[in-house]
Amino acid sequence: MSENSIDIALVQETYLKPNRPKACSIAGYVQLRTDRTYSSKGGTALYYRRSLHCGPINIPPLTNMEATGCKLAMTGHSTLVIVSVYLPSPKRLLRRDLRALFALGDAVILFGALTNHVRTVVEESEREVPASSDRRKFPPDILELIRAKTQLLPRERISHSRVQIQSASSPTRSESSRSGIPK
Repeated sequence: MSENSIDIALVQETYLKPNRPKACSIAGYVQLRTDRTYSSKGGTALYYRRSLHCGPINIPPLTNMEATGCKLAMTGHSTLVIVSVYLPSPKRLLRRDLRALFALGDAVILFGALTNHVRTVVEESEREVPASSDRRKFPPDILELIRAKTQLLPRERISHSRVQIQSASSPTRSESSRSGIPK
């Protein structure tokens, strides 16, 4: 990871178990992880470069999601809360899980496997989300990156890979009474 200048990496479906606490450790990085103990697969992890002003946070109990998070202090900016999240299929996205995660700080960024629920998270968020989940509304530079990547990949790889750009950033929007997210 360090040869690619990666500062923070977020992983979902780690399959890691508590009986191997040193599994998948990476030199020069702090590993935070939440192992799934009640069944196979699942789990989340977060790696951050040791030189960062970063530290673990306690994730509140969640009903349907799995999560691991940290706080990142940056000079001249407010502290960011970065969370690796996983919503196992076929579990439903619950508003109370999102509220619990967004309550961790003023600037919360969720990364992870919410693939089938990204639009719902953005549209039903109680906070303002500066990025749209509709790829037609992405800025021109992002659209150009998507076009360039699509042209570089062989056709058969495109059909087998799930390439998605997802944005979430300190969401703050007023609660809607016609919410699609269960409480």
